[in-house]
Amino acid sequence: MTITYRTPGAWGPGKGANLTAAEVDGNFHGLATRLVAVETNPAQPAQIEAITSSGSALTITMDNGDIYGPLPVPAAALRFMGTWVSGTAYMKNDVVRFGNDGVEGTAVERGVHFVCHLLKPASQHRQGDGVERCRQFHINLTH
Repeated sequence: MTITYRTPGAWGPGKGANLTAAEVDGNFHGLATRLVAVETNPAQPAQIEAITSSGSALTITMDNGDIYGPLPVPAAALRFMGTWVSGTAYMKNDVVRFGNDGVEGTAVERGVHFVCHLLKPASQHRQGDGVERCRQFHINLTH
């Protein structure tokens, strides 16, 4: 179905006169038909076919042949500092152990602000023990 235009433009010379009611209705019908076709049969997006890494770069290949990358992948430079020692000035990304029951912390900023991690699954801790050890770890670090 072609669209009937009244005026000249990028579409061509146009009709040069007012459109009849049937021509206006025909334009709307043609556009509605095309819209329904797009809505009921949408184009399918490209899917990820492969993700590969090389060193610190990641490349994503799509099933339509598009390739994204190589994309830089940052890596945290963790420093494993052993068992926590009072008075030590820990730095961001320092990892320390607290006690001997599978609790560790990672400094998220310079100083004493640590995030506590349970190294064992929760099922291996006594009821509430892991959470309590994290609480003690945080208290000991901030005092």
